[in-house]
This record gives sequence, structure tokens and C-alpha cells, in this order.
Amino acid sequence: DLCVSHTVLVVDNSGSMAKHDIVLYRDRQTAAYTVTALEFVAEQLINKSANNSDVVSLVEFDSSARVVFSREPVSWVLYNKLLSRRDSRNFVTRQNAQVLDGWNGDSNYLPALEEAEKLLD
Repeated sequence: DLCVSHTVLVVDNSGSMAKHDIVLYRDRQTAAYTVTALEFVAEQLINKSANNSDVVSLVEFDSSARVVFSREPVSWVLYNKLLSRRDSRNFVTRQNAQVLDGWNGDSNYLPALEEAEKLLD
């Protein structure tokens, strides 16, 4: 498990991320994952500033936190994994997400930060 760097991405997956308010993107979730894949992963790969010893973990949160993947090497596989998260909820779930957030107390980032800290230990 030797790595040069370990980046933990913490991404909001609550109902507010289904909002349509970012030009050129279906919703906030799509924008977050697309920009992260392009500007963080692809840019490093194209510039050859990262390799397999640089790893990334992903934590998503809403009212709770989940580790989606851990210690994934910076690669085109990681790029595609991030892009695939854009559609991680089906249409009905995305449509009702803001209502569910209201019932469930919206998002809570503290458990996600705790998960991120564990991943870095």
C-alpha cells in the first residue's frame, strides 16, 4: 500500500445536488463529478503529473456517509469511475431527493469528514 499521495474527495450527494442551476450541466451532481474527472484526474494524466502511486478515495454524503471507493490509482479507470457517479441515482430518486432531504434533515458533512480522516490514517 505504498503511495506518493492520497487524495480523499468528499462529495455531497443530498437532494440539493439535483438542483438545475449550473449552466451546461443537468444538475449540481453532474457538474461536480464531471469537473472533478476533467480538471483533477484527466489534467494530471495528460500532464503526466500523477501515476499509479497517487491514489484517490471517494466519500459521498447526505444524511449519512459512504465510502464509494478507496485508494483507487489515478488512471483513466478512476476518470471513468468518477464520470459514472453522475448517474448514481435513478430518475425517480433524483426527482424526489429534495423532498426526502427535507424529511431527513438535509445533508450532514461531519460523518463524511470522519470517514475521510479514517481513510487517511
